[in-house]
Amino acid sequence: MIPWYRQAFDRRYFTVYPHRDEAAARDEAAFAIRALDLEPDDHVLDLACGAGRHARAFAAAGRRVVGFDLSHDLLAAAVRAGGGVDYVRGDMRRLPFRRVFDAVVGFFTSFGYFETEAEDDTVLTAAAGALRDKGRLLLDYVNRETVIAGLVPESDHEVNGHRVGQTRWITPDGRRVEKRVRFYDGPDVASEYTESVRLYSPEEIGAALERAGFVLTARYGDLEGAGFAPDSPRLVCVARRPC
Repeated sequence: MIPWYRQAFDRRYFTVYPHRDEAAARDEAAFAIRALDLEPDDHVLDLACGAGRHARAFAAAGRRVVGFDLSHDLLAAAVRAGGGVDYVRGDMRRLPFRRVFDAVVGFFTSFGYFETEAEDDTVLTAAAGALRDKGRLLLDYVNRETVIAGLVPESDHEVNGHRVGQTRWITPDGRRVEKRVRFYDGPDVASEYTESVRLYSPEEIGAALERAGFVLTARYGDLEGAGFAPDSPRLVCVARRPC
């Protein structure tokens, strides 16, 4: 069976998530630069970079950037957009870098994709291995309690004449949020897939970072710098690799 993340991040991604734009990415990258205390010319890895919005924003702000992603389609879009970024395709559990970056960033819940916690742990371990001594990580993740409380079971939208329907639920054990995405051709479903993301609590994320060798230095509740609270929309963790 093909894993969901190999199906979800093709050309259809732009229809499912049409609201993500360059202006927001510039603001979010500016926040990350402050939160990570990045210096001009620091070397940044944008992990699960998708079509490269944040990578381009970091490059425009004077950082040296590598974007890393698994998706052929999204990386092709990133390359077409230019922006002075180098792109590498691969699996984020097996990063081909060793102690070369000053910072690793992961935006919009690019964590918790895999079937087991051990696999998710390998992502953080790989990120730690890609960082120089005292390198920093920014992990932008969902706030578990807010996701559960605010879950919208059904929604539909249309982009450029394409209708997309989405059904969401929490698994019975409360450990994952799942979403079935359906693409319509007239009244009929033309294609579909189901996303599945692990819902780690803040404490569990902290423990996972510690297992990977990180020291958690800050938590935020959004990508504007608000402090984290139980009802925050996001869980944004900043951590440091000691050595």
